[in-house]
This record gives sequence, structure tokens and C-alpha cells, in this order.
Amino acid sequence: MQGLRDVWAPKVTSAQLWSQISCIHSITTQVLFSSVAALLGSAGQANYSAANGALDGLAAHWAAQGRPGVSSIQWGGWAGGGMAGADAGTAARLARMGMPLITPSQGLAALASVLSSHSMQASSSCMAAVPVVWPTFLSRLEMKHQAVFSEFVAASQPTAAVSDLPPPANAHSLAAHTVTAATRPAQQAGISREMVHSQVQAAIQAVLGEVLGDMQPFMAGGLDSLGAVELRNSLQSQLGLELPSTLVFDYPTVTALVDFLHPQLVSAISDSDSTAGPGAMSNGIEYPPEPIRMGEYPALVSQPGASVSTQSIGVFALEVRSPQGALGSISGKDTAVVIPLNRWDTAAQDRHLQQPSVRFASVLDHVDAFDAAFFGVSSSEAALMDPQQRLVLECTTAVAMSQPQQGNISSQDCGVFVGVSSTDYARLTDKHLSSVTAYSATSSALSVAAGRVSYTFGFKGPCLSVDTACSSSLVCLHSAVHALRAFECSAAVNAGVNLTLMPDTPSKFQKAGMLSMTGRCQTLEQGADGYGRSEACVAMWLQTLDDKSSSIDSHGKQLLAVIQGSAVKQDGRSSTLTAPNGPSQQEVLRRALLNAATQPNDVALNQLHGTGKQACMLLVCLH
Repeated sequence: MQGLRDVWAPKVTSAQLWSQISCIHSITTQVLFSSVAALLGSAGQANYSAANGALDGLAAHWAAQGRPGVSSIQWGGWAGGGMAGADAGTAARLARMGMPLITPSQGLAALASVLSSHSMQASSSCMAAVPVVWPTFLSRLEMKHQAVFSEFVAASQPTAAVSDLPPPANAHSLAAHTVTAATRPAQQAGISREMVHSQVQAAIQAVLGEVLGDMQPFMAGGLDSLGAVELRNSLQSQLGLELPSTLVFDYPTVTALVDFLHPQLVSAISDSDSTAGPGAMSNGIEYPPEPIRMGEYPALVSQPGASVSTQSIGVFALEVRSPQGALGSISGKDTAVVIPLNRWDTAAQDRHLQQPSVRFASVLDHVDAFDAAFFGVSSSEAALMDPQQRLVLECTTAVAMSQPQQGNISSQDCGVFVGVSSTDYARLTDKHLSSVTAYSATSSALSVAAGRVSYTFGFKGPCLSVDTACSSSLVCLHSAVHALRAFECSAAVNAGVNLTLMPDTPSKFQKAGMLSMTGRCQTLEQGADGYGRSEACVAMWLQTLDDKSSSIDSHGKQLLAVIQGSAVKQDGRSSTLTAPNGPSQQEVLRRALLNAATQPNDVALNQLHGTGKQACMLLVCLH
């Protein structure tokens, strides 16, 4: 609801205050400036449409009370300034819709006409002031919506281009053709991929004003969020398919979009005479008649002759450092606090950015404390060590020492896998230290975070640090599971760590619109406005299970959790470098389920992970 409040409050609250003031004064003329969005709606801006509709309603209420000279004008976009005229893309979009910008002379003439009607007591409480090019405007509407403007249809006589694809009679599916596929099978066969490609390119050109390369992402070609809605609505109207609101994000290039649409169109026509039932069409999209079976998932790609191990992996020890112990708490905790001065001065950062900076985060206490002597680290090296290395060393020591050992721990063929991505401490030392020492090269290197653990305990298994940004720890865990299943090691320490020590990275994320100013995530809520920065360090001890039905292994160690499967994939060529992609997310979920030999309906919990923005709620499936 926050998005509605932010737009609603300035208009409606001001109008209510004016209503209270004006009712006690003798005022002969009152004109409210509304928007044509209240009349026609505006894709992606329902809050703006509603706020202006409230102004129209208020004007009607005042007129019903007998107040003289009350009107609300639903303006179109003005040229020469304002929200529409100041943005070339918005101006071009309005022109494509058949509602070009109002010139100042046109706008003043319209206002003068309204004021003149007030003097003659012939005004209406609500009127629209928009220069409409009716043939263009009506040609972009679905047939069912054109009835609203029936008095203009005959007069405008639009000359719409005939599409290669047969026009649907309604938006349910292409099944409602004037001539069905049963009577014109040649037409069905004639819906080629090339025809769909031409239709898509024409729609893109209508929105962007230019044709894009087949593999060029729409967003890189200049398509913004409103343009994405316009493109989706245009294709939906032309093709008669109900398309997902995430269409441009899921299929971000011409090639991907055509590959999705072509089979949907062919399927819609071929099934046009089918009745509802198992496997029936729903809004032009075919849904599976039964729950997806494991055998329907694509097989994992493996080396010829190799087999994919599905041996379960057990978690036998866990060490967690989190703000206020939140990750170890059964009940949730609000750990966001004002960023302490021992990190940085938020007031100074405000002055540097010349705007308010993010002031809240979830931080660990006493990250500067470290028992160097216990680990055999000299004081000079400890001072240069990235606190993330110190935390990883402390947490991995706790899980390693908790295991009953057969002989010396250093003789174990144990792997070390650490997820780490922040390089704040390296930049801090570069900023404040001018001299280079023998420890400068290793003190803050991400690779050393894992190497230091192997060195300290003499572990000789695989050793790697993983940086895949916010998924580092999960990708690291996937690597550890794979190494155990491939018998590259007999045990593994998996860890993840993150500290925020400088304002630089939060400032960049704030500029990119990723961070919540409150430092709190509102996942799956309408008010989701970003994510909150947080710190933590977690380490776990992993081993393969001899018998996954047992809660204790052969050495008497208590089993805390079982990892049945995992998968890692990338979005590929998504709409932008950092944007998620729905089909790719679905595929990695299928792969993880297949790797775990688990049915979808056996999953009891889905953990959500992402930036807290409505467009970027990524799924990580846990079982």
C-alpha cells in the first residue's frame, strides 16, 4: 500500500485541506487539475489514476453541494515541461497512443473555455482536455473497449493494417476466429515462426520507434517499465493470448519472445474446438493436466558413461554469528539499527552524496576483536587481516573442533569452501595505510579466506573461495556437496561471511534503487522498496551419510540436517545484466528437485531470497 499512499497523499490530502478552507469563504470559481489517467487508466500507474479519480469525485461532490464554478479538468500531457513533456520517451508513447502533447496555447485556450463556462453557469464538474487522434487511438484498443467510444468510431473511419495472423474475436484465445482452424487448416499451418517474428518486431517498433536486433535485450534497446507494459498489452491485444505481466523480463529478446509465442499460437488454434477439461486451454496458455512428474524434467547433462550421484549429505555441526543472535532464534527479530559510528558517519555520507543516505543496517558487534595468539597469528598480521577472515577462522574452528576425530585432525582429507564477496577492508587499509608489508598481499584477498582455514588445520581437500555476490554461500554449499559426492574429499567445511565496513557499496546499491531506506525487507508486500544490508558468518561441517534414515553417524555425531540435492544455473541473456529471469529460475528449481530425487509436492518450505523489490523476488528452494 505504500506505493498508493506516496502518490495518493499529496493530491488528496491537499484537496481535503482546500475543501475545509474554501467552504468558509465566498469563492466563485474552483478548478482542480486532474489527469486523463483517471478516465482511461495508465498502465503501471494505478495509484496515479486513483489519486486523480479522487479529485474528480471531490469536484462532483462539491458541485452536488451547490458550490458554484467547480470543475475538475482531466488534462493530457503538456508540452514544454511537466511529467510527460520533460521525458522524450513518455511524449513519444503518448503520441503512439493517439494522445499527443497539449501545446501551451491549446491548454490555455481549454482553461479559458472552462472559466468562460463558469461565468455562464454552464460548466460540468468534470471534463477532459486531451488532443485525441481518433483513428490512432481507437486502433490500439481491443474491440470490447471501442464500444465506450462508439460515437467516434464511424466518424474516425480508422484504416487498420491487416495482420498476417487472423484477428481474434476476443482476448480468451485464438480459438474464437471468424473462420476456425477446423475449416481452414491451411491457415493454421501457415502460422509460421517468421510471421510471429514480424508481428513482434512490428509491436516493438510501434513502442520504441525502431527495430531491435533479435538477440538485443529490450531494456538495453531503451524499453522502460511502462514500455514493457505497453508492449505486453499490444501483443496480447493483437494475438488474442493472455500474456504474463512479466513477459518482457521472462523473454527479454525478440528471439526468446518469438520462441515462446509461436507454439502458444499454434496450440491455441489447434485446440480451439476443445472443451474445458484435462489438458484444456486456459486464456490461450496450455497448462499440464496433472502435476508434473519427475520423468518430465530434462535429464542432467553429464559426461558420457558417468553417473550423477544423489547420495545425501549430512550437516553435523553448525556455528552461527548473526546480529543479536537472530539466526539462532526461533522467533523473528528486527535487527535493523542505526549504522554505528565505528562503521562510518552517516551524516558525513549525507553531505558527500548531497542527499539522505541509508542509515539502517543489521550489524555484528565486536568484529574488531580477535584472539591472534590462539591461532598463532602475529599482531602485525592480525591488524591487517580482513575481519571476514578472522570470523571464518573462528567459526570453522568451532565446527572442526566439535567433531570426534580418529587421530590428528590435520590428517583429514577435508575440503574448505567459503562464500565471500566483500572487499571493504582492503579498501580501508589502502585508504589509511601508505606502506606495503609482507602481509599486504594476503591480508584481504578473498582467496585466502578459504586458504587460511586449510593452512591452519592442514586440510588437504579442495579449497576455494566463491564470489557470486549474494548467492556466494549457496553456490559454495553446492560446490561442497558436489565434491563430497565425487569423493574429492571425505568431509567438508562450508562457510559464508559478509561484513559492511565502508559506505561505498551501500551508496552504489542505493543509487541503483536496491536498498530500503528503513533497512528492512518487505518481501512479497506491495510496499517492497529494497533490501536491508546485514552481516553474518556461518560455518557447517558436512559429510556423506552412511544411512540417511539415522540421526547419528558411525562415530556418534549428531545429525542436524540433510542436504538431498542442489543446482546452480545462470539467467543468461536476461532483460538487463542484473535482472532475474522467470524461466531460468523455474529451470534451476526443476534441476534441484531432480538432483534431490524429490517430487514438487514433497517440498514443505520455500525460502525467498532477493532484493526486496517487487520485480526481483528470486526463489531458492529448500527441502
